[in-house]
Amino acid sequence: MKIGNRANMVIMNARMKRQARTQLLTRRNTKKVSSGSFKSKTNQSLLDVLNKNNTDKTNSGSLLENKSKIYDYGIVETSAERVGGHLAALAETGEKSVYEKEESKEAVEKELQSFVSNYNIMLRKLKSVGGTVNSAYEKKLKDMIAAKKEEFAKFGISQNVNGTLEFDAKTFRNADIAAAKEFFGGESGMAGKLLAQTQQIEKHAADQITALKKSTYALSSNYSRYGSSAYDGSTSGYKYNARG
Repeated sequence: MKIGNRANMVIMNARMKRQARTQLLTRRNTKKVSSGSFKSKTNQSLLDVLNKNNTDKTNSGSLLENKSKIYDYGIVETSAERVGGHLAALAETGEKSVYEKEESKEAVEKELQSFVSNYNIMLRKLKSVGGTVNSAYEKKLKDMIAAKKEEFAKFGISQNVNGTLEFDAKTFRNADIAAAKEFFGGESGMAGKLLAQTQQIEKHAADQITALKKSTYALSSNYSRYGSSAYDGSTSGYKYNARG
């Protein structure tokens, strides 16, 4: 073999080896890049899943809290409505009022007993729901009755330390029905004053229920899954069982 041909062969072999090494390095680098990209995508996917889970948990917690508050405000609204009904009956002094019935004393006693029962439910639930507005309503009611505690006592109504009321039927039966009419009845009577306050509480509860329902719709794209089965279609969506 000629020297020139041998030199060419050496050069070509060296070139082929370099090309082979270059191709091997390129494949290795490409594999590393692909592997790194895959890991990056995997990490991002895991992060997305974790973020979604956290968001779902937050929304779920908010939905449960909303449902609980709607239930509580439903009780406030219903009890306030019932308290208002009994107070309206006690405030009325016309010919068809409870004071003018044949069994007037029994009729007034029944209204007072039911008023106390529903008042206590309303007051306890206001405290349970909490918040500045509810606390203010609770305090206002307590103060209004405390300011007239001696008059209330004449008709068998006393106030406990926590603000709830007790009714003693025996004491009322020894009271004067005309005095009860004078104290509770009329535009300036105690029943009318408490009624005005109770109506504010009822309206506030209804407004809060509406706002909470809107918030629940916003939190869930499938509202019926979280709350529709709990509502009965009324303003509050909840009713409780109580006498009167």
